[in-house]
Amino acid sequence: MKSTDQLGRLLTLVPYLQANPGLTAAEVADHYGTTTSQIIKDLNVLWYCGPNNLPGQQFDFNMDTIEAGGPIEVTNGEAVRRPHRFQMTEALALKVALAALEPVVPAAQRAVVRSTLAKISAVSGPAGGVAVQLASGSDQTRDTLARAIEARHRVQLSYDGLTRGSTSTPMVDPAELIVRDGYAYLRGWSLERQSWRTYRLDRVIDVVDTGERAADHGALPDLGETWFGEEAGHLVTLTLSPRAAWVTEYDPVSDVDHLDDGRLRATFQVVDEEWLVLRLLQLGNGVEAVEPRQAADPARDAARAGLQLYSSIG
Repeated sequence: MKSTDQLGRLLTLVPYLQANPGLTAAEVADHYGTTTSQIIKDLNVLWYCGPNNLPGQQFDFNMDTIEAGGPIEVTNGEAVRRPHRFQMTEALALKVALAALEPVVPAAQRAVVRSTLAKISAVSGPAGGVAVQLASGSDQTRDTLARAIEARHRVQLSYDGLTRGSTSTPMVDPAELIVRDGYAYLRGWSLERQSWRTYRLDRVIDVVDTGERAADHGALPDLGETWFGEEAGHLVTLTLSPRAAWVTEYDPVSDVDHLDDGRLRATFQVVDEEWLVLRLLQLGNGVEAVEPRQAADPARDAARAGLQLYSSIG
């Protein structure tokens, strides 16, 4: 028996016994799919628990009668009958989770999520100024992708990757929609790259369900603590002045240290060298240091070439 299985029974056993008085341990065991001796062990554990867990307020059972095969009677369990009322922290946690879930569920399930969120808000009151904002693309994009994933269809994206200055149109076998740190992503197999890729939904301009059957590419790799499970990439750390700190809100980072005077030391996992060149040129002297130093060489060469071209034009 797993401890998680027992915990599941312990959390529901008292309400179940109160809703079904007169049951024997054997009947309860049949309901939970376990043995009579295990139910008796569970009751002996519950003997040390209670609504307030104070002396004289623990749950009590007629154990002699139960062990002899008689009906189970519960005392000191009245508080369990009272409807549960959310603490503010519990309500906020549920609201945040549901708000983050809403953008990535299929349209048919989105109504259930919104209804649940409305009901929790109704019984828990205002959220104390807490709001959830996600960059998750359009409803049409998410719905098309969700249907394609369910039907196992191949899709064609119109995608603004913001690293090459143009929109690409990759063919993708979509696998799942996820939310990470305020952004919704599509994870799928790129036919062009022949590898797993991650696409930000707010950069998907359009998506077309081709109707073609998506191929089986095996199990999705675990993202772990990184953003790009499909490519290892390499780590680059930038020391940023306050005016360049915005980049950590726009691009995924694996680590951020707050230094003095509003400066940041941010580590990025780079899987596209062109992205790093673009960012370093864009941030300019807002980047105070690059580690490793050679990671800045392509951007430095590009800047020199641009200046030479500018000088030649006059």
